[in-house]
Amino acid sequence: MDPKKFSNRSYSLNKKSDVYSVGVLFWEISSGKPPFYVEGESYDGCLAVQIMQGHRETTVPDTPIEYVKLYTECWNDNPDNRPSIQEVVEILDSIINQNNENIGKKSDQMTNKNIVLNSIKESSHGELSQVIQEFNKMNTKEIMGSTSNQIISQNILPENDLSVIINNITEFIFEVLNKGNSNYELKQKVHDYFNNQNINSQEIYNWLFNNQNYNSNSIFLLGFFKHCGIETSENKKMAFTLFINASEQDHILAQYFVGYCYFCGDGTSKNHSLAFKYYEKVANKNYAIGQWNTGICYGNGHGINKEPKLAFYWYEKAANNGNMVCMYYLGTYYEIGKDHVEKDIDKAIDWYKKSAEQGYEDAQECFEELTKTNWVLL
Repeated sequence: MDPKKFSNRSYSLNKKSDVYSVGVLFWEISSGKPPFYVEGESYDGCLAVQIMQGHRETTVPDTPIEYVKLYTECWNDNPDNRPSIQEVVEILDSIINQNNENIGKKSDQMTNKNIVLNSIKESSHGELSQVIQEFNKMNTKEIMGSTSNQIISQNILPENDLSVIINNITEFIFEVLNKGNSNYELKQKVHDYFNNQNINSQEIYNWLFNNQNYNSNSIFLLGFFKHCGIETSENKKMAFTLFINASEQDHILAQYFVGYCYFCGDGTSKNHSLAFKYYEKVANKNYAIGQWNTGICYGNGHGINKEPKLAFYWYEKAANNGNMVCMYYLGTYYEIGKDHVEKDIDKAIDWYKKSAEQGYEDAQECFEELTKTNWVLL
């Protein structure tokens, strides 16, 4: 029972209370016995008081660290600090996938989710079996966010069609970023893309969640959904892990997002040197999104020594690859004769015009002002 109930009789048991119970169940799986079990002794009021005051079972030796972290978070004293049931399922699946990849069958309890659930159901502790049945119901409802007769593995579209859609979504994200849109604008554009293409984002998320290792695109896109909070709770830490996994398979967009996470401190410690490393990796593959951000790093001394000439070099590369923001940057360089670049109003107007034609509003204003001032015949 949730310790909150011990200290406050009027406290209503809720979903976070169920999460507490799940945490206790997970501990029982690792130990093979009910909590606080001592042969020949029965539970008493003293134990209830101790639990209310924060007393918990001790960790069983050799239990995977991430698994221990999961069940201890579940039985946190403060219900607000416990994960949601959906987060529990996602973290558990992440642990299982990691074990499958790295240590095979090292732990029978953690290599397969069905084994975990079956172990709980077969427990001799009757109440535990009942609670886990509720856990299964909540699992389905929360992840699907729809009616109870739906299940996670259910797909409306054939797998091949979903795979094509996922590839198309990834390409769309690439196009939007290369053009020079911000990450904030990106999320809205992806939402619009789903609507315009009649894509069920919930269905896509469910498929990604159950096919995390299908290919590098599926790993990246699940990370993107986690990063933006699309059809799931925002989880920057898990997103970063997925981006790293995809980047190790040479996924270019994932490499960019690893750099972005390091730059902003999303899901990891802020590290501009590592951000620059990943941005430069994408830039050297001739992609505008990497070139733009590499230029920013050189221009401002983020993670690398400040080098104005190299900043301009990468801005020019990105502009020639269709990045509207870098087109605008070049316009400012030529308008005022910035750094080593000689002033050239004609070139400034030309770059402002190109940027404006791509939809960059700041460039449109500069273009109009400059053409007015210089009486340029277009």
